[in-house]
Amino acid sequence: MTSEIFLSQAQVADLVGGKPVTITIAPVASPPVASPPATSTKTAIMAYAAQLKAQGKYFSGQHTDMWPAALTPTSAAVAGAMIPVTTIESQSGENVAMLGVSLSYETDLNSWSPDVSSELASSWWAQGGLVQLTLWMNVPSSPLPGNPPGSTQASASTIHDMATPGTQVYANWQQMLQEIFGWIKTQVAGGNTFILRPWSEQNGSWRWYGAQNAQDMIAIWQQMWQLAESMGLNSNLIWMYNVNCDVGNYMSAYPGDAYVDWVSFDIYYTPLQIPAQATSGGMYESLLATGKPLIFAEMGLGSGTPPTNSVDDTQVETMMAQLPGVIGFCTWPSPYSIGSQNNCAELMKSANIVNLSGLPKGLTV
Repeated sequence: MTSEIFLSQAQVADLVGGKPVTITIAPVASPPVASPPATSTKTAIMAYAAQLKAQGKYFSGQHTDMWPAALTPTSAAVAGAMIPVTTIESQSGENVAMLGVSLSYETDLNSWSPDVSSELASSWWAQGGLVQLTLWMNVPSSPLPGNPPGSTQASASTIHDMATPGTQVYANWQQMLQEIFGWIKTQVAGGNTFILRPWSEQNGSWRWYGAQNAQDMIAIWQQMWQLAESMGLNSNLIWMYNVNCDVGNYMSAYPGDAYVDWVSFDIYYTPLQIPAQATSGGMYESLLATGKPLIFAEMGLGSGTPPTNSVDDTQVETMMAQLPGVIGFCTWPSPYSIGSQNNCAELMKSANIVNLSGLPKGLTV
């Protein structure tokens, strides 16, 4: 360390005349040391996904119930949302590895009960689990709030304007994203990672953004990714591309390998039917060919109304053995959930399943 000493004119004169001079050096306070940035868990999760594939294992998952989010207080909403998950634990003594959390943006930042989503995610991370975050967003028409999420497709011109800087719809869309990503930033500030599903089942016409112009949807995804990058979020986000089975157009809106970390599909059949449906039309093969980790982001264990509730561990093991590239599944709430099955306890003890207790340390902080 280099120090500088400043002398008065009288002290300089004494030194020149050969007289001794007493110099007092006051200690200099060290500059504050900035806290190191939080270590992201994304790298650990990506490495673990590769390990699961190599070992032929797969993790269990369960989506929370999104409808109790309107309950008050927040604790009641959280308890209601967790019923599909706590049911599994009470029946089997095991907890799933992945928790599915929904984040709905309807009219503004406060309309979708972000406190509920925050509590669900933070409590699961605290237990060492994985969190899949599904975004449910309204159409950013002019003026905001626009149309709430629903089954009516947005016009092609609205989708195009979302991807086109300078339009009012684009400005509305960016405003929405700033709020959504701002919330995400507060959640991952400690270093945890969301598996982010921004456009669920985007190849299906039952979503307002579904089955739209592929190039516009690619541009919208890439712009979202770039905004997240500019906000320093991508080290805490695993971007997951998602399609629905039986529809086709599985890869037409794929935004490119640089903008995707995981790939996934949604499917509602009995386990013994799923392999044939997943491979029909090349969906499974196309997603697997990306080289990205592949999961069932949303799965219904059964078909029909109501679906069968006799799924057991043998059926799940047979299904996963026929789809060896899949490293995990996350079932939708009742009547399609793991806890809705008569054989829930046996299912959660399948030979190659990884539950919450089996996840390695370091996937959360």
